[in-house]
Amino acid sequence: RAGLLDMVAAAGVAFCGASFPFMDPGSVPAWPRASAWVVTPWAVADKGLLPAVSRLGVAVRRVAAPFGIEGTLAWLDGVRAAVGLPPADPEARASLAGPWPERLAALHGETGARRVGLVVPADEAGEALSPRVFFGLDPVALLRELGLRPIVVLARPRAAAAPVPPPDAPDLVLQGCDEPIVETLRRAACDLVYSDHAGDSRVTRAGATPFDVRLLVPGIPGAVATARRLLALCRVPFHARYARLLGGDAP
Repeated sequence: RAGLLDMVAAAGVAFCGASFPFMDPGSVPAWPRASAWVVTPWAVADKGLLPAVSRLGVAVRRVAAPFGIEGTLAWLDGVRAAVGLPPADPEARASLAGPWPERLAALHGETGARRVGLVVPADEAGEALSPRVFFGLDPVALLRELGLRPIVVLARPRAAAAPVPPPDAPDLVLQGCDEPIVETLRRAACDLVYSDHAGDSRVTRAGATPFDVRLLVPGIPGAVATARRLLALCRVPFHARYARLLGGDAP
């Protein structure tokens, strides 16, 4: 977080404090004095934070969370806009980005060969991959910036509706009507698959490695750190090699 606060300070914006969903913003004296609150467009924040902020009478600006180089620069522009400042000019953006775009590009030779699965309900794909649902960030855009290949696995729809691909859809794999999700994931042939379930056996039995949001690092240097973390998982072929020997009864 320190790097993000340095960027905010360099933009001439004073930082009053951070809050989390369901935390009372009025509990810290400095927060009600803020001229604006920057809030991620995450549904959990809508429910747990915005009602409390609205009671303070402070202006709210919704900005996607600062993940990835471009995402962090866009977030900083959102912070500047919240207090009436113009976006950073191209020279300032290049200075803020520093050497990190080149360092990230140097990893693309390896990341470009890696497939990362995102499993979503087929009838809710666009919503499930939106910042509103996915922790305030766009996972497809982030993976692409890291040089990884996003594979959207469309799980069997809950209702009798045609699958709706997400906007700017990446590669899609649709679960068959009577196909267990493990088999669908095998067909997707991913190196990694996002899952909120630790050690998800449906993923490991398909020969992929599960990961979750905790591996994502915010900020501009965080983009390179995230790419390196995900690559480190990809380089360990344990689940690909021993998938057939792994147990678990999840359908």
